[in-house]
Amino acid sequence: MSRVRRLRSRCLWVLLGWSLGLAQVQAATTSPGPAQAEALAARLDLLVRQEQGQTDQQPGSLKTLQAWRQAAATDGALDDRTRVAFDLAEARLLLAQGDSEAALRLADRLAAQPGSQALSPLLRAEQAARQGRLQAAADWASQAWQILETGCPEGVLKVDIQQGRCDYRSSWSALRLQARQRMAEGAHSLAEVQLRRSLDLAQAGADPERSALSMASLAQVNQSLSQTEQSRRWLTLALQTAQGDAQTQGQIKVIEATMAARNGDLRAQRQALDAGLQIARATGNRLLLAQM
Repeated sequence: MSRVRRLRSRCLWVLLGWSLGLAQVQAATTSPGPAQAEALAARLDLLVRQEQGQTDQQPGSLKTLQAWRQAAATDGALDDRTRVAFDLAEARLLLAQGDSEAALRLADRLAAQPGSQALSPLLRAEQAARQGRLQAAADWASQAWQILETGCPEGVLKVDIQQGRCDYRSSWSALRLQARQRMAEGAHSLAEVQLRRSLDLAQAGADPERSALSMASLAQVNQSLSQTEQSRRWLTLALQTAQGDAQTQGQIKVIEATMAARNGDLRAQRQALDAGLQIARATGNRLLLAQM
């Protein structure tokens, strides 16, 4: 490999991790272990989140992903674990852009790779959820969680996440999809258990966005259980936790508006919708704008 190609590859990897802070950038470019994998997972997660905030297709996201993948290959950093991370992110980008067929081909490829079998049913769960098939989504998510749960035992989550044994992001998604169906069925106590577990995972992963969304969902569950004060505390905590993340704040405002509507509080509903609309316009989040 030429010196110029190596330098170009290294620059791409540095750009990939720039927003994560110096320590994580160094991990993403030099360390072969869990720190590198987590730095890459965080950056790919951010790319997917940005894509999910749009309602039209953004082929630039896939181009960016492929550029990062090529940089990793050129730098000799594209091992099995890294390939799985890129495949998962690509599948989620394809789902966000409405190309379910291509996304499910990647899901089939992930099913055949050792250590990533849980990701295939999880992607199918996420696809079903996008189509409004909540029961199918919950069934697929349950299959994924049965595999993921073994790496995420309670009590030592932080250590297992740091060592790369617990995929907290995928586990969080699997639990949330199950809880969504339980809430639809009226099984609110079971949904609460699953959402609390999802919150434990997000907090152990030091992930304020996922923590805030779990808290907001817990507020909804407690409202359904007529636990008004607890519901209000969860909602307040969710908004506090989401400070600095406009996209998450907007999502929580949608939840707040829904809860206000259930209470018959039209004024609070309008205030929440207006705040969410302001966030959607300021950030250019067309998906959130469509929910207002």
